[in-house]
Amino acid sequence: MIPRRNTKQKLLILDYLQNHPTHPTAENIYHQIKKYIPNLTLATVYRNLHILTEEKQILTLNLNNELHFDGTTQPHLHLICQKCNKIYDIMISELHHKFEKIFQNNQFQPNTTSYISYGHCQKCHN
Repeated sequence: MIPRRNTKQKLLILDYLQNHPTHPTAENIYHQIKKYIPNLTLATVYRNLHILTEEKQILTLNLNNELHFDGTTQPHLHLICQKCNKIYDIMISELHHKFEKIFQNNQFQPNTTSYISYGHCQKCHN
């Protein structure tokens, strides 16, 4: 993969994702970043999100046929409430080490590892 330059747009998108762990959509990111770059286009946001995903600087989650983006690239679990659609991050380093052993035993090299559990958050469960 050829390294790409770090444009102002790319750096702002990455910074936003790393500092707002809300798993936003491209449209959400666009509306936030446009405050700082008025001539920003949605196509530029999508292009940079694609590049950041390719460079493994962010994660892309396809949830309910909608792409969400995550600035946390360390192995972690996504808990997704099926009622309010909130996404919670749970860091799981111990579990990830167990999965790494499974990968090694099966001679499998993952590019990206994402763990997703669906259910109901405490607020929606009651």
